[in-house]
Amino acid sequence: NIIDAECSCPYYQEHGEFCKHIAGAIFYLKENLNKIQKIDENSLKQPVKTPIEEYLNNLSKDELISIILDYSKKDKEFFNYLEILTNSQNFEKLKDKVKKIIEDLDKYYKDAPFESQTFINAIKNLDEIFSQVEKLNQKEKLKDLLEIYYQGLRKLIRKYFINYSYDKEEINAVFNIYFKYLIKLDDLELFSKNLKEVYTKLYYMISNEKYVANLLLNHVNYKNAEKIIDILENVFSNFNFEDYIILLVEKYFPERKISYYYKYKDRPSVLNKLLSYLEERGDYNEIIRVLEDTFNKGYITENPHFLRKYLDILEKLENKEKLKQTLINLYLKTLGISYLTELFKKFNEEWKEIKEFLNIKITGNNLEILHRLNLAILEKDINTIENIVINLNVDDTNKIMFVGDFIIQSFEFDPDKALYVYLNFAEKILRKNSSFRSSEAVAFQLEKLIRLGFKSYADKIKEELLKIFPKRKRLREVLDF
Repeated sequence: NIIDAECSCPYYQEHGEFCKHIAGAIFYLKENLNKIQKIDENSLKQPVKTPIEEYLNNLSKDELISIILDYSKKDKEFFNYLEILTNSQNFEKLKDKVKKIIEDLDKYYKDAPFESQTFINAIKNLDEIFSQVEKLNQKEKLKDLLEIYYQGLRKLIRKYFINYSYDKEEINAVFNIYFKYLIKLDDLELFSKNLKEVYTKLYYMISNEKYVANLLLNHVNYKNAEKIIDILENVFSNFNFEDYIILLVEKYFPERKISYYYKYKDRPSVLNKLLSYLEERGDYNEIIRVLEDTFNKGYITENPHFLRKYLDILEKLENKEKLKQTLINLYLKTLGISYLTELFKKFNEEWKEIKEFLNIKITGNNLEILHRLNLAILEKDINTIENIVINLNVDDTNKIMFVGDFIIQSFEFDPDKALYVYLNFAEKILRKNSSFRSSEAVAFQLEKLIRLGFKSYADKIKEELLKIFPKRKRLREVLDF
């Protein structure tokens, strides 16, 4: 009969249930019980001593005290450990020490200029006190000491931190040491209560929220996951910890993950997970609904990945009218040539009507020019580009330099005509504006032309421009590439 069993593996430690190691041991015992010799229970009560234990066991009390005191003089940490052990017998002394550290911090923030060593010593001493009490597994005493420290922190917040500006790293250190040991008490209710008080009632937003959130994540297990998710959702509501929450839900409550995907779908990373799940199920109509909902709320309207996903699903569902209208709206909003190209390829039969509609809708001098240039590149119409350059208003050269980029693109379908058009454009720009910036912009566009594989044309343009402007030293300098 199995009376009891324990294991040191993580699964048993978290769940307290029989694990595969215990099961394996039981099966082994079942098969081999007759072969196992009966263990003398008295022998278990007499563990074998190590040589060091044997040596220390033979020393007198005075000799042991001498060794301990001698080593404490050589090792500061060991000395502090002994002091904590001693003070733990007289808990009032430890309380007084923590109160004294609070007084030192108060003095530190009151007196300017600050003596930084005072602050460093205060934090170090606190860490040593809390650490040693925790190592002695005296949770109630640690809780009392942390409460004394927290009450001191509340006074510091009201007295100094709210009204004056201090180094953020220092302030973080003051709070971090408190939350670092508070989490070790396994009292998440107190952790949540005091964290919420710091953020709300005391109106002090510490900038170490990631540190505190990571403390929680490192402390999570099956028993407290629900509470830690609650803290991340409610106490940290002003911070972006949705990804942390999703990871916890996926690990500890996988049956709830879809509802959380919907809850936090405004986060691109979470939306990706939701869309992948819906795509695996083949629920394309729901993908459309989800994306339209997020678009309408303005969360991801500028994200090309989700826009592309939306367009691809519309095409998959053969919803041509919605696809056409979406591409038109996107083009009207961005004047991005990729959307115009897609309209041209997918709705070629309706292209004339679409183009007329766009021509009516797009108004404003530079917007009209950009739209006409997009159409010219799409339809490989160098004559339209030439007409735009001839009639171009060059009062503000900086605003029309983009025209040159389109001329550079036109080299791919009519390089000889494009050479003439670009020379006309560059001459107009450089006559109106002799600044180094204009010369540099022209040089940059010619570099693009070379990268496209039209070096001979770029060299010809440079040659002609230097003939037109022989005295422009700056132009000669930037074209020398």
